[in-house]
Amino acid sequence: MKYRLSLILVLAVSASGAASKSLAIRAVNGDAAAVQSLRAMGQPGVDALLAIRNETDAKRLGPVIDTVCRQRDCTWSGLYWYTDLEEAKRVARRTNRPILSLRLLGNLDEELSCANSRYFRTLLYPNREIRAFLRANYVLHWQSVRAAPTITIDFGGGRRMRRTITGNSIHYVLDAEGAVLDGIPGLYAPQAFLSLLREDAVLHRALMRFPTPEERFRKLAAYHGNVLYMARWTWRSPFDRSNEYENTRAQRMAAWTSGNMAPTKSGGGEATLLDRVSFDSRAFGLVSDLRHLLKDVVVGKKTIDDNARALIFAKRAASSDPAVRSRKSSEKAIENLERTLAADTKINEQRLHADIRRQLASGEAGGGVDAFNDWVYAEIFRAPNDDPWMGLVSDASFTGIIGEGLFVAQ
Repeated sequence: MKYRLSLILVLAVSASGAASKSLAIRAVNGDAAAVQSLRAMGQPGVDALLAIRNETDAKRLGPVIDTVCRQRDCTWSGLYWYTDLEEAKRVARRTNRPILSLRLLGNLDEELSCANSRYFRTLLYPNREIRAFLRANYVLHWQSVRAAPTITIDFGGGRRMRRTITGNSIHYVLDAEGAVLDGIPGLYAPQAFLSLLREDAVLHRALMRFPTPEERFRKLAAYHGNVLYMARWTWRSPFDRSNEYENTRAQRMAAWTSGNMAPTKSGGGEATLLDRVSFDSRAFGLVSDLRHLLKDVVVGKKTIDDNARALIFAKRAASSDPAVRSRKSSEKAIENLERTLAADTKINEQRLHADIRRQLASGEAGGGVDAFNDWVYAEIFRAPNDDPWMGLVSDASFTGIIGEGLFVAQ
């Protein structure tokens, strides 16, 4: 009897696998209905496409898998993203997982989304450790805040440069009801980002032990208050002793949140007050800080893993400029990235993330993720949603151009 049941199970799994493969092949061959069916399957639909990666043309597979994932460069990350927050919340409730909700300028499945989101999908999501942890522990969701501003420079002679300018992105960690547990602003080095993901996953599990939103909210405020208090000396979370994820660490977090600890001196009281800044270190707000930090950054352990490096090489190999395509220039670009990643991480953690923790510790962050995100873009990134020019235009400046070069379609 056991043998028959096992055989039936094996046959069922094989049939399911064959059906998924058939769908994947049809999708790559242009069957729009098959693409939609794979999208509806969620992560298994992405996995079905990845399974035929060596059997199909990469140029045809890329656009299809990006459509199913809803993420550009998904061939390298293999991560499925929800774009409907309510759907993500339903999955989070069913799986008892937190939601990692990315808010960005532009769309994650477009080439010219904002700069930070492009670094996320190049340096972070393809990282083997990060993608494995995200798949096992989070429900992924993204939402566009507004279009990413783009600029085209015509050098003449057929040479043009097209880039995005300004903007920033933030990853929110949410519970299944959409409450904000943490916000990770801007770009971090892969290991620092992974450490925060691990800690927030533990925090989520610890908070879910409390039956009411009110209790969870109080414990969350206490947690961020104490992180700020400890950071006055170490700039590290009291639970972030290493990048290793261990049971003892989860037990420390659970023991802490289970106690009757009240918020310590934080939230703008005795916690260090940090300057408000605009955007990330690659925009106009922190250029001098970045230059100062880079003088002292020494590249040691490589943080960009082999999969992300291969993606960087592939992207640069598509350039029409032979100097950019060269292996030597790509290696130099990666070396520079390693240095700026270290500086970005320090600025974002010590300034932007500290401000976000301070707001969460204050007990004034109960309005939901949309209201919190409006506050972040207005107060942390200095790009309020009600400013059509995103802080790039001053009504007191004169350029010598008719109408200051500003045009609004009628």
